[in-house]
Amino acid sequence: DCNGQADEDFVPTTTATTCGVGACAALAVTACVNHLMTETCTPGAPAANDATCDGIDDDCSGQADEDFESTSTSCGVGACQSTGGTACMIGVVTSTCIPGTPSPETGCDGIDNDCNPATPDVLDGDGDAATCKTDCDDSDPSIYPGAPEINDAKDNQCPGDLGYRLIDETSGDSGFHAPGGKSEYSWPAQIAASSYEVAVATSPDFANSCQTARTDEPQWTDVELPNAGEVFYYLNRPATPFAGSWGVRSSRVERTVSCSALAPSRGR
Repeated sequence: DCNGQADEDFVPTTTATTCGVGACAALAVTACVNHLMTETCTPGAPAANDATCDGIDDDCSGQADEDFESTSTSCGVGACQSTGGTACMIGVVTSTCIPGTPSPETGCDGIDNDCNPATPDVLDGDGDAATCKTDCDDSDPSIYPGAPEINDAKDNQCPGDLGYRLIDETSGDSGFHAPGGKSEYSWPAQIAASSYEVAVATSPDFANSCQTARTDEPQWTDVELPNAGEVFYYLNRPATPFAGSWGVRSSRVERTVSCSALAPSRGR
């Protein structure tokens, strides 16, 4: 343009040529140097590390987010509570924590088994109307405070109950209940018992003249009467389907009885 300068109106433009990687990538630009068209490309400055989970290779190493540091995480509630950690997945921070599997609520364990704070512990796990806070076995409906003894080879009572630690013992008043009768010995029937055993002795420790008999009913008639000044002592227990306890001595030790079979001429 004959103004004394050459190429002074040349305008640099970007080209398809690139240099650098990641955040350092740049496009080349054209330049007019000594009347020749040239390209120049200057990469950007890398960051000190690539710890930010942004999907960008900040430190221009050829990898993105490789310096990301995981932190611990937790998830789930109650029995489903679990731990995990954070992870960087394609520029997004995610958690590797997987909650546990819920299960039905159980009685009085203080654990949110079904992982739902809105549903409390089952208060009666076996349906015997005794809450799990007082029931000594909340998995068995035949065992609860004050339960009757059942002939089932188990102790149906709980601590504090009369008969606790005894198995299949009879309970209640046993004696001679027939008005005016002195020979019919009877006792409360026990649930599920089909026969009973009676022990008769002349000493309270059942060590003297001790004999036993069986009966299908919760009663037994002793046709023999004690001599003058003599006392007969009686015990009873279930015999079938399970042999029960003879009860306890005054020392609270469970009683053991070893007697001979009663003679057929005595009792029925």
